[in-house]
Amino acid sequence: MSESLRIREMIQGAHNCVVKWGNLKPGEKVLIITDPKVDPQLIEALGTASALAGGEVIITTIPTVEREHVEPPAPVAAMMKEVNLILVCCSKLVGHTAATIEAQKKGARYMGIGPRADAMASDGAKFPPEIIFALCTDMAKKWLAAKEIRVTDAKGTDLRAAIDPGDVIGLEGAGAPLGTLLNPEKPRRGRIAYWEGGFGTVGYWPRWTSEGVAYMDAMEGFAGILPVTPKVTIEKGTVVKFEGAPEQEAYFQEMIKKFGPDVQHIGEIMIGMNPFSPLNLEGTTHLQAHRRAGTVHIAYGNSVDDFRTVKPGIHIDNLIIKPTITLDGEPILVDGRLLMLDEPKFQELGKRFGVAF
Repeated sequence: MSESLRIREMIQGAHNCVVKWGNLKPGEKVLIITDPKVDPQLIEALGTASALAGGEVIITTIPTVEREHVEPPAPVAAMMKEVNLILVCCSKLVGHTAATIEAQKKGARYMGIGPRADAMASDGAKFPPEIIFALCTDMAKKWLAAKEIRVTDAKGTDLRAAIDPGDVIGLEGAGAPLGTLLNPEKPRRGRIAYWEGGFGTVGYWPRWTSEGVAYMDAMEGFAGILPVTPKVTIEKGTVVKFEGAPEQEAYFQEMIKKFGPDVQHIGEIMIGMNPFSPLNLEGTTHLQAHRRAGTVHIAYGNSVDDFRTVKPGIHIDNLIIKPTITLDGEPILVDGRLLMLDEPKFQELGKRFGVAF
């Protein structure tokens, strides 16, 4: 791919990110937060897409941090409360922070964007957002109507949790442009999002109801598929036993020591909905893989409900690549295949936009 074509395709992906999903309107203020490790061309693509849509663009660089979801510097946190759309494109995720919550209370929309420049030009980034909106809307409605989720896989995973419809995320977060369909009593609903190589997730906070065993293929903080698959035993929403490689166990125990016992809380169960998002596990954040249709990521630590009820100060995502998932006994994923993609409605929608899945 030539350099000029790569840049054009990055701007196409950035347009989907900033305008179609970020819902940027002419005259709105856009704050782009980055750090020295991020490719400047990625920031240029985001800034160009924002400016072409009529946004007033501010770009600020913060120091590189060592782990995910560290609070930004105080001056940047103050700026976040004065803009309409926040695009955080850093080498580490910064989303699950008090600064994000306070900015959302002021009405800001927040998008965490992965640091990979090539991801912005990928097929997942260019995939029609209109299809993702339709997929996530229909899937979120299934979750809202269900009482229990069960996650299994060939490795031995068997995890169950109750579903409270008030904690389901997707109808307003990925089922429509950011900021739409807002419930005034839910300050975060529809205003926080994550993007790398596209978007599209549906899930929820299982409160303290998770029970069972999960075998994780990938773990935030570690690149690639884990050579030793950790076995995680969960009771009453809490990890009571973590059995993995020594470095995995040491990492998990160190996070508990540093941030407290609520690190062991299961704060999120979320499935990917983007059929073109690649299973990219090269870095340590795995955002692209989390959006890939048919995967499930399960997080320890901060809960993803609107009020971040459980907040030890860290959120560790873990990925299962080929799960089978049922809602009240009805399958929605089978061995990593999102069954909704085979429905006539979505096959026809794909043809309308010239894509096949």
